Amino acid sequence: MVFMCLFLVAIGLFEHIEQRFLLSGHSFLQCDSDFALIEKRQKVTKAFIPSDLLKIVQDSKVVKPFQTVSMLESYFLNMQDVADQLISIKNLNISKACCIQYDVIKAGSVSVKQSHDNEAVHTIKKEKKKT
Repeated sequence: MVFMCLFLVAIGLFEHIEQRFLLSGHSFLQCDSDFALIEKRQKVTKAFIPSDLLKIVQDSKVVKPFQTVSMLESYFLNMQDVADQLISIKNLNISKACCIQYDVIKAGSVSVKQSHDNEAVHTIKKEKKKT
């Protein structure tokens, strides 16, 4: 994810990307209700092939049904190999982050905030991995 966000900023698609992670226990979002509806429908419906899963999602909400898009394997990109060759995220402590920022002004850098107060953001310049 870090590589993808750096890439999107580097190619100019976005000037700034900010990922915020909610506090544990304070993370209810509308999509949680949507997933609950899908899970409830899945308990009473069997899925044998991938298209059955699309039908379960579509049928889980009667009013304003969910829109689904069939995806082919060719639509997916695996950027993991490229990311592993170019960057290392071990110093970011992502598991403790509450906010990660990517900005065109700080090209190639990742800023990490580890608490929700107004403390300074820790910026790490992402260099190429040494081979």
